[in-house]
Amino acid sequence: MLRACGPATWFMTFSADDMGWDDLALVLSRQGIQDPVAQQAYLDSLTHQDRIQLLLKDQVGAGRHFMHRWQAFLRLLSAESGRPVGKITDYFWKFEFQKRGSPHIHMLLWVDGAPDMQDPSDRMRAPEWLDRYVSTCIPDPSDTLEGQRLHALASTVQQHRHTSPCFPDGDDSRCRFKYPRPPSPDTHLRSGIDYGLRHPLSQSQPDSVQLPISRAMLQAYFSVHNSIYVLLGL
Repeated sequence: MLRACGPATWFMTFSADDMGWDDLALVLSRQGIQDPVAQQAYLDSLTHQDRIQLLLKDQVGAGRHFMHRWQAFLRLLSAESGRPVGKITDYFWKFEFQKRGSPHIHMLLWVDGAPDMQDPSDRMRAPEWLDRYVSTCIPDPSDTLEGQRLHALASTVQQHRHTSPCFPDGDDSRCRFKYPRPPSPDTHLRSGIDYGLRHPLSQSQPDSVQLPISRAMLQAYFSVHNSIYVLLGL
C-alpha cells in the first residue's frame, strides 16, 4: 500500500477500555437484567477483580464485543458527515492482543488533501491543517454535561503515568522518554529531530479549552486510549 498510495497521513493506535465498558460487563455477566436501575446497582457492586474474572471467563465474547465496537467506529471515521480525521481514501489496520490479553489496533490512514511535505508551501500550511484534527488538552468540565463527560473520558483514558520501563537504570529522576515535557503554545514542525523525544510535532491548548469536536468525537464514541501520530512523509 505504501508503494501504491505513498506515505500514510495518520498512524493511530487504539486500546480497549474493557475494564471500563459497562455494557460489556452486563453482556459477560449473563444476568439478563433489563431494568436500568437494577443494571446500575449491579455494575456498582462489581469490584475490579470481578470485572477481571468476567473477562477471563469469556475471552471470545470480550473479543467479539471489541470487534463490534471497532466496526461501528470505522463507520464513524469514514462517514460523509463529520470526518473527524479528514476524508479517508485508503486505510490499513492490524488487530492484535496486548500482553494482558486485551485487543489492540494499529492503523494507517490516507486522507485526501493532506499536506505534501515535499512541497514547501504545503509544509507551511501543515501546522494549521493538523490543528483541525489533533490537540493535547483536557476538555473544560464546567460548561456542559457533555464537557464533564469528555473531561472524565480524557482524564481516564488519555493520560499516561510513569511505570518501571520509564526508568530502566533505576534512576527515578530521569524518564528515558524525557517526560514531563514543556507544553508548546502552538503546533510546529521540527527538523533535526531528537529521537529520544520522538515526536516531530507538538501542540497544546491553554488550560480549560475544549478539545476540537473531531477528537472529542473519537473519545466519546470509542471510549478508549487512542494515540494519533502524523506521518505525511516525514
